[in-house]
Amino acid sequence: MAFLEHFRRDLILDTLTSGNSDKEGQENLSLGGLLTQTGINAAICAGLVVLFCVLRPTNGAVYARRVKHAPPEKKPPRLGINPFAWIMPIIRVSHHDMYHMIGLDGMLLLRFLLGTFLIFLVLTVAGAGFLVPVNYLKGVIDEKAGFDINTFPIRRFNLENMTALQWITAHLVVAYGVSMVLWVVIFLNNRYFIRKRQEYYQSEDYLSSVHSRTLLVTQLPNSLRDDRDLTEYMRELTPSHPVTHAAVGRELGDLPKLVTRHTEYIQKLERTLTSYLRDENSLDKPRPTVKVKDQTVDAINHYTQELEAIEQDIKAQKSSIVNNQATNYGFVVYINAYEAHQALKTIRKSGTGGQRFRIQDAPAPKDIIWSNLALPQAMVRTRKIVFRFLFAVFCCCATIPTSLLSLVTSVSSLRQLFPESQAWFDANQKTASLWQTLVSPLFLAIYFMILPVVFRFIARLQGIHTKTAVERSVMKKMYIYWMFSQVVVFTMTSVLSSLIPLVSKGDITVGQLFESLAPEIIKSLSRTSSFWINYVALRCINNFIELAQVFSLILLFSRRYLTKPTPRQVKMLSRPQEFDIGVVYAHFLFLLIMTLFFAVYAPIILPVGMMTFGCGYVVFKYQLMYVYNTRVQTAGRMWENVVNRIFFAMILFQLFVLLFLRLRIQEFNALSYMNQWVLAIPLPIITLLIAIGHWFWMRSRIRYMNHEISDGRFVDCTKENQYIWDRYLRPLIKEAETTPVVDQKVKHLLPLVYQGRQSVLLEGKGEGGVLGAGNIIPGTNLRYDFQDINSEGASMVGDYSDNSMIYGGGYGGSEYEMNALGHPNPYGGATMAETKHAPHLPGYQDYTGHPGGDPANAMYGSGYYNNGGGSQSTMLTTRQGPYNPYQPSGQLAPNEFPSTGGFQPPNAHQSYTVSQLYDDYYSPVGGDRAPSTLGREHQPSDGHYPPQQQPSQHHHGSAETVWKTQNNNYI
Repeated sequence: MAFLEHFRRDLILDTLTSGNSDKEGQENLSLGGLLTQTGINAAICAGLVVLFCVLRPTNGAVYARRVKHAPPEKKPPRLGINPFAWIMPIIRVSHHDMYHMIGLDGMLLLRFLLGTFLIFLVLTVAGAGFLVPVNYLKGVIDEKAGFDINTFPIRRFNLENMTALQWITAHLVVAYGVSMVLWVVIFLNNRYFIRKRQEYYQSEDYLSSVHSRTLLVTQLPNSLRDDRDLTEYMRELTPSHPVTHAAVGRELGDLPKLVTRHTEYIQKLERTLTSYLRDENSLDKPRPTVKVKDQTVDAINHYTQELEAIEQDIKAQKSSIVNNQATNYGFVVYINAYEAHQALKTIRKSGTGGQRFRIQDAPAPKDIIWSNLALPQAMVRTRKIVFRFLFAVFCCCATIPTSLLSLVTSVSSLRQLFPESQAWFDANQKTASLWQTLVSPLFLAIYFMILPVVFRFIARLQGIHTKTAVERSVMKKMYIYWMFSQVVVFTMTSVLSSLIPLVSKGDITVGQLFESLAPEIIKSLSRTSSFWINYVALRCINNFIELAQVFSLILLFSRRYLTKPTPRQVKMLSRPQEFDIGVVYAHFLFLLIMTLFFAVYAPIILPVGMMTFGCGYVVFKYQLMYVYNTRVQTAGRMWENVVNRIFFAMILFQLFVLLFLRLRIQEFNALSYMNQWVLAIPLPIITLLIAIGHWFWMRSRIRYMNHEISDGRFVDCTKENQYIWDRYLRPLIKEAETTPVVDQKVKHLLPLVYQGRQSVLLEGKGEGGVLGAGNIIPGTNLRYDFQDINSEGASMVGDYSDNSMIYGGGYGGSEYEMNALGHPNPYGGATMAETKHAPHLPGYQDYTGHPGGDPANAMYGSGYYNNGGGSQSTMLTTRQGPYNPYQPSGQLAPNEFPSTGGFQPPNAHQSYTVSQLYDDYYSPVGGDRAPSTLGREHQPSDGHYPPQQQPSQHHHGSAETVWKTQNNNYI
């Protein structure tokens, strides 16, 4: 789906950017031609909007993905079936609601688009409205020729047309006005960013996360590759900031590879089961086979055996991680987030005591690229140098692949290269026309579609530690690529191709060539102004192509009805797409720099840029609300890179104005006006100083918490800091707990063909686990309809593991157990949800036993019991569960709970919201929301929860109401 994103954005434009001839060919664009193209663009945009309005009400799986998939606190408002029902929600949504729906990263992107739109709106009125008449009226006017809109060139509105040099001061004034407006807008956005960043540091989401109070130490020397030694060293390094724990990373061995293999075999098994089990007559067909080492074997049995072997290897790897060799990185955790921030600030000021390792704020566990984290510093440095060099070479040679593609897909070029093909093209003119209009942009779109994937791959090879840093690197690379390929390379090629023949003929010397280089570059850029006006205008069409989501719609329904997708693939097709915010930033930053570039020279580009950024704001506001999810929330980390590139764009704009004014004055040899261009010299200097000032102003305000923690629950998180290494491994271990997912229609056939663990979609309502020989646990926690993914496509939990026991035998039992405790029939209507450990009500440990469970099973995680090495996939049929030395003796009925500890079982006639059952009870004093895989969670020492975390009670429900009211916000 990410591939189609770039296809949609580049389909229209790539033919225009495929060669320099297109830029030069539009040099003499007439006013009539511009108005005609504008009308065509407006008609195309209107058609795309109408198409979107018609398709949206009946295709929620494409146009409103987040309505079903987003958690309740981030869900956008539901849209009606009225074709225009989408307009008012994006207008009326408050800033507060929008912020909580899309996060700070999305808000900063929207503020960037809105701010740029307002800038160009002001400049259109005050700048273009003033400079266009000046350039035309104070320039060359051929009164005899009259005014013909079809022949009137739009370059008459440009600065090059003006001959009355006394009016050149007007352009200087507008350049200062543009710069001052940009300075003010950047300051306002940076101030907003700082305020929101500090609010984020005080939010419950951040304070309860494990990485908020953790520092990552990389390139550790051998002397500190021990938990105790690292703890003592960090306590000496930051004595005023208490370190509670430290953990040196361990070699993961083959665990990542095993997890990848496990996922591959899960997908193969799902495809096989989906293809084989289609209806009641499926069992009469031959069982599917697969070739393994020149032998044909039963596919289902083979994949099942492979999965069992891989799972055993994964368990062995998990249990031996603590004994593996220590790596060169570690995690140091402080008593709370504020102390961690102040410790990092102290370290950066005072250094690391002569040690050559690096200390930084720790990323979120799911953000880490584990394979890069342990790379030696020398290798990382070498990789960065090599790949940066290769990237620079690629950017310099960027015209080669686009020129070749343009050559191959151009009919006229093919006629010249292969004269014998002229007869065929003459006889097949429709095919030739189709080749010219469709194949050329298609090939070029595929090329530009692959670029972000390639840049993302290069960034990972460079040794970058986190996924969010990879996305920032992709944004930088895309921005540099667009600048080099579309501006620098084409401009230099045009200039050198015109000057070098003059040198070879002896008309000018090599010294004169270098003297003429700068003026020729300015002239070459000015000659392409008409092309860039068209380019920016066409971007408006791409915005509405993004809104219409035509290609996503075609892909979803073609794969849904023309192929045999597995239930997991159906779910993936309708889930929110990952938003490539770095690529979007790169494209709009490039549009910003080109619009600014010609704001004074060709001011007619300003209203075009205003429309493009205004449409982009509306489109992406809807898309972020209803369609996309960001990969990983970074709380605006990318904004720092965006601001730097905005300042860079301003400096380029100011230098272009300065140099062109100087060139124009020299062309008239008007030495008395030389002071005019000199007045423009302070502009880039002031902008550079402001950029440096902003960097220092923002640095301390966005990197560290400036105020102590106001929420008392997160002041002392010592207990939550235990098993820090286990918590960071949790996202990786979670991938190994995936089990096959099949459709509810074939649940009755499962025991006949498959004996392994599965997950089942049950009658369009939810998903249950199947353990052992096909025993089915009914599931009711999710709404998911396999038949109607348009309106009812919802999140589907597909991760089950052996850790999911009905009775966990310790603190951290399964949700099935929690829901069944208060149900009149302990096994009826209960839900076994995803394999994460359930939140527990007050006094739970008094019923289940010791909060820590069985110490012998510490490596298996909460709720897991390794019963003497027996099968951990057996579904129990009694309430007593496996033997637990800490469990009270005897079998307990639902109404026979011990009274100690004040335990009150969940009532069958009450429902609990997900925030009460999960957020409040799971992490009472600021523990990490993601449960530890290998360690234990702890309750407060006094056994009581804060008053604000007691559950509110809603009557007239049922035990199943607990899960139905949650909708997609599964635990």
